[in-house]
Amino acid sequence: MYKYIKNIAIIMALCLSLEAKNFVVDCNKCVVEVGFSDEEVEYFKKEMGEEDFYVAADDANYYAYTLSKYLETNGIEFKHVARLDSHRTKLVFPNESIDIANLKWLYEYYLYQKGKKPYKLMDISAPEDEINKYFNISNPKYPKESE
Repeated sequence: MYKYIKNIAIIMALCLSLEAKNFVVDCNKCVVEVGFSDEEVEYFKKEMGEEDFYVAADDANYYAYTLSKYLETNGIEFKHVARLDSHRTKLVFPNESIDIANLKWLYEYYLYQKGKKPYKLMDISAPEDEINKYFNISNPKYPKESE
């Protein structure tokens, strides 16, 4: 009987660990960066070719860095959802859930402010206008240039 109960407990633990994982967004004002999964990396490499993939990834990392500096300068929290090992499938906001199981690009960004619906950032190369409009920033601050 003990062996039977032990096996049931192991099976239940395995099922629970395989369950889809959500990322609960808990902030007053933030931008959530959703990173790619290992399967998506392989898919993008095949679609684009390995060299083009790495060029695009380098650009994406640069844009992510400049975005994080802009957010920091304007007092907006920046959260990262890693999916390489966690395979998270949903962003859960207080008023909406967003499926993040399959990304269309290397990273996706969602703006969120308490009391508003989340908004997917569309232009990561020049995000300031979208951010300012969503967060009602009338006098934005810009990061100082590095020397």
